[in-house]
Amino acid sequence: MRATLICITFIELFLAPTHCLWASSGDTKPGRYAQVQPLRHVVSFVFSADESRMAVASTSDSIRRGTSVLDVWNLHTDSVLRLGLSGSPSSVAFFPNEDRILVGFGWSTSANPSIAGRIECWDVNRKERLWTWTTKPGVNRLSVSGDAKWIAFGASQQRTFLLDATSGATLLTFQHGPCPSGGCDPVTNVDFLGEDRGLFTVCGSLRLWTIEAPLNVKEAVGSEWGQDVNAVAFDEDTSLMAIAEFRSPNVTLIDRRATPRFRHLKSRRSAFLREAVGLGFLDSGNMLAAAYRKKDGTLAVSKWDVASGLEATVFQGESWGPVRFSPSGRFMAARDTKGVFLVDLKQP
Repeated sequence: MRATLICITFIELFLAPTHCLWASSGDTKPGRYAQVQPLRHVVSFVFSADESRMAVASTSDSIRRGTSVLDVWNLHTDSVLRLGLSGSPSSVAFFPNEDRILVGFGWSTSANPSIAGRIECWDVNRKERLWTWTTKPGVNRLSVSGDAKWIAFGASQQRTFLLDATSGATLLTFQHGPCPSGGCDPVTNVDFLGEDRGLFTVCGSLRLWTIEAPLNVKEAVGSEWGQDVNAVAFDEDTSLMAIAEFRSPNVTLIDRRATPRFRHLKSRRSAFLREAVGLGFLDSGNMLAAAYRKKDGTLAVSKWDVASGLEATVFQGESWGPVRFSPSGRFMAARDTKGVFLVDLKQP
């Protein structure tokens, strides 16, 4: 794929990364293609609910002794704000419809289940840290409820913690599943579903939960899907979901309102694909974008027509590491050797 490169340099906190924009051409046309250059190791990146911003947390040293920063990228103006962090971050989450962002620290694993962590809240416009809450165990993945009242984070031993977003008080703790003797895996993904009191957790399998008054959590009946889930996506009303598992290029569609409930999407290029690494619904759930890691290490992105099962490849390029789609599925963010790049899947 040919590309025209334009670079814009900005300075924040005495650091000067470079912001680059590509105009793409060739057989696969991803539309707008842009990139922010963080530090050496990208830890987490996430979109705001309105897709106006993307935050990228990175560190200069993988063994947690280097400099860490948070880059907040305004997708409308292409400006980037850089905030200096103390310690190595593990997760990032935006407050919905606000200029506040959370940063979690202290990844907790089965080998180190009681590691201490913390959550910091930053005001992006004022470039100011508003508060810091200590946690134990450490924070693996953060999410904020649609009404900004609750914060959830996944941790070691299959645990998810629900906090009051104003006081930081722990409201409840629940486990993804039974924890066998000898330890169990950490929760690797947790997220609230829309404005409702629903959320999902991933710890090998995917499970759905509902938070009921007075602060009790209930698992949706028959909600356990997959065994080694790598990527998850939900449509706008959360009735349609898609999951992909590690070391598999196949994607499973689960429609809780339809019969049959399950459909499998197998790419016509599956012989060249290693696994699906990112999923996102777009066009009100009529299309599904799927990012695949190919066997040669490159990235391929397809759009699937949900009704017909037809597939079209929309992007191919160099990439490694995680892939994230924005809430509407319009944008895809991924890592390559230069940093994190953004692809607008809706532009021609």
